Order: sequence, then C-alpha cells, then structure tokens
Amino acid sequence: MENMNVNTQNTMGTIDAAITLPVITAKTTLGELLAALSLGKKPKTPTPKILLETSESIADMNGCTLFKNGFAIYRNGS
Repeated sequence: MENMNVNTQNTMGTIDAAITLPVITAKTTLGELLAALSLGKKPKTPTPKILLETSESIADMNGCTLFKNGFAIYRNGS
C-alpha cells in the first residue's frame, strides 16, 4: 500500500491541510500505528475507587457495576 493522504476539512468545508501517513501493511503493529497517528499516551485505567466517586453507574446487579464510560467493577468475593 502506498502512502495515504488524508484531507482535513474545517467547518467551512475547505481543506486546511493534508496529513501523510506512513505505509500500513499487515505487519504494522498497533504501537506503530498509534505513534504514526500521534494520539499521545493512552489514559490510565481508573481504579475502582475513582470509578465509584466520579463515574455514573448505569447498571448494578449480581455483583457487577457497569459505568456509563464503559468500565465495570465486579466483586468476586476476594
């Protein structure tokens, strides 16, 4: 696959700039892809305490609490 140009459009619909991505093959790792996209560090997984204090729960049953942000806490008796 050759280099891919991705156009970014502003709110007016005109093109501001073109971003050139490196060649992406079947052997490209996720780490290499993320580095090429310059997404930065991935956020840390929140602790159960932080989830309970700051996140909104949407379901709580059978020892498992599911939060709106996609994380869940389950109690396994330990």
